[in-house]
Amino acid sequence: MLGGALCLWQLWRLFPNALADPGEQATFVQLCVMLILVASAIVYSRRFTAREALRNVAIWIGVVIVLGAGYVLYRQLGSELVPAYPSQAGPDVMVFTENRDGDFAVIGTVNGATVEFTVDTGASDIVLAPDDARRAGIDMAALNFNRSYETANGEGRGAAAVADTLQIGPVTLSNVPVSVNGAPMRSSLLGMAFLRRMRSFEMKGRKLYLRWR
Repeated sequence: MLGGALCLWQLWRLFPNALADPGEQATFVQLCVMLILVASAIVYSRRFTAREALRNVAIWIGVVIVLGAGYVLYRQLGSELVPAYPSQAGPDVMVFTENRDGDFAVIGTVNGATVEFTVDTGASDIVLAPDDARRAGIDMAALNFNRSYETANGEGRGAAAVADTLQIGPVTLSNVPVSVNGAPMRSSLLGMAFLRRMRSFEMKGRKLYLRWR
């Protein structure tokens, strides 16, 4: 149970918006309860001999080895398996793969908190969704939402802030000016303020190549 809880916590950190929908959250809780009930019934329905216990330990060691091998494979093919995570194409090049919505999603961290971004060359700033800003430790009550933006849905309001750190793949930036949006957003945005800090960026087919200095 402790191992399962740790795995769930790590998955929540890696995919912070995976259970944003209340219906998905309810389904997830139901499945967890069912899993606990089934596992409890199996454990308490019989006594395990020493031989069976050793066999089970060996099975779990095998599972750990398979997961470790999968992690190595993920590091090599990360952008194909999970498009929002980069793969390395050189000592100073990271590659992202277009997702099924036709966007380039990028998972990074702001002040150590995991944030899912969408690369938007039409946005001038790095824009944080309100929920992401709160998780990054930005004091929302101290912000002044006096900035005006033109968006596809009309005029929006935002506030200037500074992130202590912004990390995307191996690139870490310090004291980064950001804008915090006044209304909820599907994801935060990586605009030109971030892309200009790269040595170059290039889109080829379904790939986004970021080269840093």
